[in-house]
Amino acid sequence: YKRTVEIDLPSAMEDAGMAQFVTSTGLEINVKERVHAHISRERYPAAVQWLDEHGHSGLVKRTVIVAFNRDASNEAADVLAYARNGGFDAKQEYKVEPATLKKFVREKLERGEEVPVELFGVHRFKVAELG
Repeated sequence: YKRTVEIDLPSAMEDAGMAQFVTSTGLEINVKERVHAHISRERYPAAVQWLDEHGHSGLVKRTVIVAFNRDASNEAADVLAYARNGGFDAKQEYKVEPATLKKFVREKLERGEEVPVELFGVHRFKVAELG
């Protein structure tokens, strides 16, 4: 199924110069472009930096993780600054939600704007859909 709707039908329709067709029973087949994007662990720092530098830092969700000993439950409720000042091992992680990245990349590409396709692991493909 995946090969048919992502490769065989879009390719055959493109070769025939068709973006859509309707069967004799009224079933509509349309070829539309889809975009997937994924940032690998190795590319995360560079991708987050690019988003920050290009005014898209709102896509990046920051999580603060503080490691406490079992008996330090009261301190765990304090803010990150308190944890760092108190000598705890505090880490910050970054995460861009996959669906948010996909939407961001798709919208930029639809507007003809450039995005670092390798950095964001962009894969553009066509898919045949029933209308």
